[in-house]
Amino acid sequence: MHTLLSGFAVTAAALLGLAAILALLLLIKVEARCLARLKVQAIDPDEQPPRFFADVDQRYLQRP
Repeated sequence: MHTLLSGFAVTAAALLGLAAILALLLLIKVEARCLARLKVQAIDPDEQPPRFFADVDQRYLQRP
C-alpha cells in the first residue's frame, strides 16, 4: 500500500511539473507575440490595426 501511494505521489508531482513547464512555455509564446507586435508598431507607427470584420457589409456596422 505504501508503494502504491508513493507511486501516486510521484506521478502527481511529475504531472504538476509538466503543467508548470507548459504554462511557462505558453507565457513565453504570448510574450514573444506581444514583443513582435510592438516591434512592428515601432518600425511603422502609422500602420492601421487589423480589421477583424472587414468582410462584413458596411451597412450592418452603421448605427441607426
